[in-house]
Amino acid sequence: MEKEHGELQQHISRTDWWCENLGHWRATITTAEAAAEEGGETVASYSVCVSLVEIEEMANSRWNVQRKLTEFQMLHRKLTE
Repeated sequence: MEKEHGELQQHISRTDWWCENLGHWRATITTAEAAAEEGGETVASYSVCVSLVEIEEMANSRWNVQRKLTEFQMLHRKLTE
């Protein structure tokens, strides 16, 4: 239970930090590749580096995430609704 509480506190802290710096984040696609999914279908997968523009050298000011093309398409649909 303590571990879950700590993880939740960390998530809240990161979310607050994200909001405080809204408009100052940069997302860069660092790699793109074709990856096979279950069922044999090939989909595009991207590695995205998200960083705080002004403080790139600060600890925890950047992170990398992997996303599929289909995830970007779903996000686009939700944002345009």
